[in-house]
Amino acid sequence: MANKTTKKHFELFKKECQFWIDILNLNNYEINFSHESCEFYGEKIFAMTSRTYNSRYIDIIFSDTFHDKEPTDELIKRYAQHEVFEVLLNDMWILASARSWDEDQWDAAGHDLIHRLQYMSKKLMEMK
Repeated sequence: MANKTTKKHFELFKKECQFWIDILNLNNYEINFSHESCEFYGEKIFAMTSRTYNSRYIDIIFSDTFHDKEPTDELIKRYAQHEVFEVLLNDMWILASARSWDEDQWDAAGHDLIHRLQYMSKKLMEMK
């Protein structure tokens, strides 16, 4: 069942992204936010980060549809945090694509790091 995301959902997503951008001091990037259909290799996803090789310009896309989940505030904040963590890893991914490493393995390692950072930040927020 598809659930359309609203302008209110998108504003929450952008606000949460900006919170993490500020916390991680990632203000040296030009970040553009959009609210549109979101697919990666034909798979419908909730959000994504698009970057250009050797650039400080990044697009963060928030899907206009959550295809199998209700767009709760908690879930939206989690996806926003995830996308900003991808910005954090931008240089690592650029380097990986310029080397002879297996990109799928590098991508998996990057997402593993993101999930660990999310776990860590959740615990830190709970301690407040």
